[in-house]
Amino acid sequence: MLNIHIIEDCQQDSSILAGMLERCGTPVQISFSKSLHTAIEMCNQKDFHCTFLDYQLPDNTGEAFLHYTNKTNNRSFVIVVTSHEDLQTAVDCMKLGAVDYIPKKDLSVTTLIKSLNYIQLLLQARKDVIEAETALQATECKLNQIIAQSPVVVYDIDAKGTITLCRGEHANLTTYEHKRMIGKSLSETGNELPVRFIDFIKAKEKGHQRCQTSIEDHFFDVNYMPVYNEATGEIKGMTVVAVDNTAFMQQNKNLQHQLEHKDITAKLKEQFLATVSHEIRTPIHGIISLAQFLYNTELSEDQENFLRLIRKSADNLLVIVNDILDLSKLNADKMVFEEIPFSIKDTINTTLSSFLPKTIEKNIEISFISSNELPDALVGDPVRLTQILNNLIGNAVKFTEKGQISIRTQLKESNNRSVIVQIEIQDTGIGIPANKLDSIFDSFYQAGSDTSRIYGGTGLGLSITKQLVDRLGGNIHVRSKLKSGTTFTVSLPYTICTDIYQCNKVEKKMAENLDTKITVLVAEDHDINRFIIAKMMKDWQMKCDFAVNGREAVDFACKKPYDVILMDVEMPDMNGYQATDKIRKAKNSINQQTPIIAMTGHALQGEKEKCLAVGMNEYLSKPFKSDELKMKIIEKAEQYKSSRATTNKNNEKNPLEHRNDTTRITHLDFLKEISDNNEVFYFEFIQMFLRNCPESLQDIKEGIASYDWEKIRQAAHKAKPSFNYVGMKECSLRAAKMEECARNKGQMEAIKEHYIFIERQSMMAFAELSYELKSAKHPQ
Repeated sequence: MLNIHIIEDCQQDSSILAGMLERCGTPVQISFSKSLHTAIEMCNQKDFHCTFLDYQLPDNTGEAFLHYTNKTNNRSFVIVVTSHEDLQTAVDCMKLGAVDYIPKKDLSVTTLIKSLNYIQLLLQARKDVIEAETALQATECKLNQIIAQSPVVVYDIDAKGTITLCRGEHANLTTYEHKRMIGKSLSETGNELPVRFIDFIKAKEKGHQRCQTSIEDHFFDVNYMPVYNEATGEIKGMTVVAVDNTAFMQQNKNLQHQLEHKDITAKLKEQFLATVSHEIRTPIHGIISLAQFLYNTELSEDQENFLRLIRKSADNLLVIVNDILDLSKLNADKMVFEEIPFSIKDTINTTLSSFLPKTIEKNIEISFISSNELPDALVGDPVRLTQILNNLIGNAVKFTEKGQISIRTQLKESNNRSVIVQIEIQDTGIGIPANKLDSIFDSFYQAGSDTSRIYGGTGLGLSITKQLVDRLGGNIHVRSKLKSGTTFTVSLPYTICTDIYQCNKVEKKMAENLDTKITVLVAEDHDINRFIIAKMMKDWQMKCDFAVNGREAVDFACKKPYDVILMDVEMPDMNGYQATDKIRKAKNSINQQTPIIAMTGHALQGEKEKCLAVGMNEYLSKPFKSDELKMKIIEKAEQYKSSRATTNKNNEKNPLEHRNDTTRITHLDFLKEISDNNEVFYFEFIQMFLRNCPESLQDIKEGIASYDWEKIRQAAHKAKPSFNYVGMKECSLRAAKMEECARNKGQMEAIKEHYIFIERQSMMAFAELSYELKSAKHPQ
């Protein structure tokens, strides 16, 4: 049986860890401590084989406990279990004697089985080491030869402090030649050796010691290991190993400098791309929308041709901007992939429809054949699939002057839960030379030097496609013969689903039941965009008012109720973020809960989250399609009216009953899994969350008000795992960021932004979980 010590201040974390340990199959006896003080008292009373140590404790850190184990020669193997994911922290803990480091997000019965097996191996190894000590003495001569070639300095020192052995490659780096050290007392060498007399005395008194020393520009990690007389138990000498880690420290310093430089460069790049995105996409939106308005008027043949060229140029420019932004997101690993129900057949048909005018113009045939074996509904990211198809079909149309383009789908692999779908796009176009096939997926690469001049494009499409396919867990292959055509084959994994048509039915219903009495406040400083939106609103028979900056938007919102507010984020005098914050915080405001839809030319990852964090409800990137804007306005207006009607009718009903699973704040699958069908544990945890989380939020709020960094850090640290257990991953991530900011005692504005987001999400989560407790039958 393994005696295990769990040191954890969070009650639910302790319970979950203990429950997992008991299901590992190894007999265990578990003791609990909630602080460093109680843990030390427990260790003084009992010996443990293994200790699971939380890094952040109420009265200190895990490092303090590791220091204690070193000082007391505690023989328990320590595994650090923490939500604080930091490589340097892990390295520091390992240096202090921890045998493993497990992030809490990776905790499972499987990982703990591996850890317990590892501990048992260590216990056996410790036993073997003790038995082998006698045998090792016979190899001392050979060991001395090895030590002489190693990057360390090894000393043997007798009980009086006299050096009897000095071996190692780095021994001559000190002011003493190693041969002249033999016979000298440490008390005579001062600070000219890595080994120090004061540390030697400390090791004699307290046992094994680990120290750090330096000589000029060299830094050493020094281990003092007493050698005992087996008969009397007295110290008869000491072996000291000094490791010169100067190169490691310099490398670590250089790495830190590189990381800082990389962070600065990444921020500058992101800021540049965000600015370029906004400044280019906004006028493109105006050009495309105005061109579309002109198409609906009477035009001469020349005017129609000119207009078509204008629209084509604008579309090409938008493709280039989107390609550059997508490549930047992929390279920075910031592209978000959704998991939602969709129909792969409908997605391909919709994509093909956008290419029909061009194929008709070029007099080429395009066909789509789908296998009947494909499921009607899958779960995945239809937007990214559309992006892949647009690139591949777009290239096929672009490079095919005669003949045909065919798209085929088939079921490559299948089981009861998932499938691998194979999509083949074949054309009879110009083809790709054999010597170019290996480079076709490289960024900014095109098959010929005149390809860009003749056909246009950036050479980014296939590179982005390859990266998207890789991120989705699939693969892509190309076959081609010059002047005979090209075939791209894409294989992508998806989960089988049966609820695909639910969202489509909702959208269709909203479109069919358009409420022409919708009133909209539009905050937009760009005169062309105001003209475009006004034309759209008139066509949709919606009533709207216009504000040219954020301050005017706030004034309008205080005087008149609206069903929806469209908010441009970049405006003079007061931007959209500030205006939204004022509307949301205004006391007794008639539009405090009105849905706000962000309109922005920024299209980088993080912009949507920033908009939602300040209180906006939706995000629309320019240039947007008129149908897309229309649907967003209808959707938000209907939800807002429905929620007001429901609240007025019956306050006792579930305030979130109209939300589907994809819009829920909490997701309890993980909690159900770790509860192992134990309903008592499941509902007690929810009650604990509803009791503890508001306290943590209040502590964070008070800490922000008083600039109490430690109070913020502790409260965020405490709340972080709780959010994760109830499926609020974004809140857990933001709590971790808040904790890190508080630890570094900086970025209070970022902390406030994270807190606002977490507070709003938590209010809805509390309602969901309270309804979960109220509606379910569970043990009392």
